[in-house]
Amino acid sequence: MEIKKFVLGALENNVYLLIKEKDAVLIDCEQPAVILRYLEKNGLKLKMILLTHGHFDHVHGLEEIKERTEAEIWV
Repeated sequence: MEIKKFVLGALENNVYLLIKEKDAVLIDCEQPAVILRYLEKNGLKLKMILLTHGHFDHVHGLEEIKERTEAEIWV
């Protein structure tokens, strides 16, 4: 398993992608364009989005990523 760390947003949140083969799980959500671009560039299928909590800086862009990937959301 590969772990890709992003530091994103005005509050510099840690956002992670857990990657196994071509499937990915996103932990927290910020700057959806960055995440979606990375998924596309690497041919990854987002299966699930795990949110550590519901503060605005951890869910920003959630709706856009959900619409584009159809990943399940878990909080």
